[in-house]
Amino acid sequence: MDSYKGQYPVRELATENDNVSSIRFTVGVPSELNHEDASAASAPLNRTDLFWSWQSGYKHLRMDVAPEGGVLKPDNSTTTTWNIHLGSTGCVGSAQTGETVNCSADNRPIIELDVSDIANQQIVIDYGKLVENSSLLNDQGGAPGCMSGPTDLDCPDIFDALGMGLGENSDPTPGQTVFSVETL
Repeated sequence: MDSYKGQYPVRELATENDNVSSIRFTVGVPSELNHEDASAASAPLNRTDLFWSWQSGYKHLRMDVAPEGGVLKPDNSTTTTWNIHLGSTGCVGSAQTGETVNCSADNRPIIELDVSDIANQQIVIDYGKLVENSSLLNDQGGAPGCMSGPTDLDCPDIFDALGMGLGENSDPTPGQTVFSVETL
């Protein structure tokens, strides 16, 4: 599979005089905003296509692909897309009724990358690395692809690529393979 690489210029994150040796960021919506009412939120949190109604929280990362020929499910039926929807799981409470929402797994990977020349580098996300150990043509059960569930058989390799365990909260780890820094 050819890799798709999304590119995000690093130079916009610092001025020329900054002495920057690394960049650290979290993929996802901050916990305190994650369970608000998407229909009443301001941009960019008003994107209801990035909200999980069944989990009452946002998808921290969403990547959907439509492989040619479709995706074979375990019951031998097919579907058109294989999805990666990364979001918090094991959540209890309701922000809409004033309760604090707590999740057993935030599923928000923390990425830390070394940089050497911030003015001439960019952050790259490599979809090919994210799915290199997954079969996009065969779903292993449940919703097609990885929906972040702790028992979702399509998720362990995705979570490994993001440098975190399935159903665990993330710490910065050198084990992630999806994000990198490249020279422009």
